[in-house]
Amino acid sequence: MDSLRGLAIVLMVVDHIWWLFVNPVIEPGSVRFFTRLSMPLFCVLLGYFLVPASTVANWPAADRLTWKQLLKTGVGKRTWRWRRLAEMTGTAIVLNLMFASQFEGLEILVSLVAAVLAYGVLGRWFLALLLAGFLFPIDASRSILDYPLTAVVPCVAAGLSLRVLGWRGGLVATGAVLVSSLCVTPATVYVLYFLPLAMGLVMWAAYRSWSVWGLQWLGRYPLTAYATQYVVLLTIYLVWHPPA
Repeated sequence: MDSLRGLAIVLMVVDHIWWLFVNPVIEPGSVRFFTRLSMPLFCVLLGYFLVPASTVANWPAADRLTWKQLLKTGVGKRTWRWRRLAEMTGTAIVLNLMFASQFEGLEILVSLVAAVLAYGVLGRWFLALLLAGFLFPIDASRSILDYPLTAVVPCVAAGLSLRVLGWRGGLVATGAVLVSSLCVTPATVYVLYFLPLAMGLVMWAAYRSWSVWGLQWLGRYPLTAYATQYVVLLTIYLVWHPPA
């Protein structure tokens, strides 16, 4: 899975380079349209690992966990890691304070932290948020977040579905998100178009052990890589385009 995180990071870096130095427009056929894959890939991986291997030992075994068992036992032991949540929160605060003037909204780490907190509060009922896209038209977070909660949380819930319900649960969850995406407007909806591909990649990685050295290394330190690329790229941008 580390290589997939690394792939998401590379796509994100390309996206940010295009945003800052080439063309910020996101439209079908553009480079930034295809780099939308990074967001659902990050989200599915985050949701997948909300439940650790000690609870769901491996992906094929998860297929035997039925909805009835899920409602009875509760994915919900809420076994996500407080340490990682604290790291994500701290990184989000620092980045948004450093570069607030450059962001159109609070960057995606804020949305991911909110998704993890929602899982902590809701437990098994977090899966109901697969349909949160239907609430996109009234989502107040659209005005303050670069990636609104009604786009991010369903993708995280899809990853959780894959983890606890197996590939069938992952496919059903992906379908549910795509149906709710009918209420999501461009360019936000473009990230949801790539959810099936992101889900397929995570499914494949769950079946097969594979790695690509450079991607594997990046994927082991996702927060470090994420913060570093922002600091480097935005510092270069500000040097070349100092504020008036």
